[in-house]
Amino acid sequence: MKGYLIVIPYLPIAAQGKELRYAVAGWRKHFREDYHIVIVGDGVKHLSKDPFFARPDVTVLTSRRVEGTPGNYRQHLDYVSCLKKVHEAFPDTDGFVMVADDCYAVRDFHFRDIVWPMCNAQDFCGDDQSNGWARDMWKTKQLLVREGLPHVNYTTHLPQWYSWPRLEQIWKRYDMEHNSYVMENIYYNVYQSPIPPELLNNETDTIRLGVWRAGLTMSEFRAKTENKIWVVNSVEGFSLTLQDFLEEHMKEELK
Repeated sequence: MKGYLIVIPYLPIAAQGKELRYAVAGWRKHFREDYHIVIVGDGVKHLSKDPFFARPDVTVLTSRRVEGTPGNYRQHLDYVSCLKKVHEAFPDTDGFVMVADDCYAVRDFHFRDIVWPMCNAQDFCGDDQSNGWARDMWKTKQLLVREGLPHVNYTTHLPQWYSWPRLEQIWKRYDMEHNSYVMENIYYNVYQSPIPPELLNNETDTIRLGVWRAGLTMSEFRAKTENKIWVVNSVEGFSLTLQDFLEEHMKEELK
């Protein structure tokens, strides 16, 4: 395989719209390196028959969804299962870039823009009551404190590079196949970069526009993305206006 391995875990039943199509179109339009995209998850087989995805730069890989277990966040257990399938399919790769399906490139970028360390905050907490995500944040914080490690919040929703040997070490050490944690917050706090992570700020950084709520107009999307590489959205941030903006920006790649 030539180029960087880009892995997008995908669960069609949880999709809100055409975000996967926009995510892939963004890599095709803006990544200035060789790459190969792997879309992995349960129920993705049909994508292989879609001409947009059935191209040489994409592999569609089915990974049966894991069963949920009490006290664990199913999605995080599923990430480990999916990534194990990817490594089996691409055993000669040193590592990979993991990225969400609702992360869209809107400006040219290189691999150096991915591996530059970035964070949301110098700390995080979560709680053990509200939902699976918050519970895993809480569990992860407790683990890092017990291990005497930093607890910087690396959940940026941006593409992140993982070394297979390093990732497999933390999977084994913390039994992450059976105990769910926030993978990026363990990985990047265990394997700390010698460069302090850049603290992202939606208004001032040149990296990410986080769309956490609906309501932005088309003109606001155009203005706010002039100096950004990525647009990312939460479930609450998805809107038809965001969809229209991405359709406009990637119209050639979406054909």
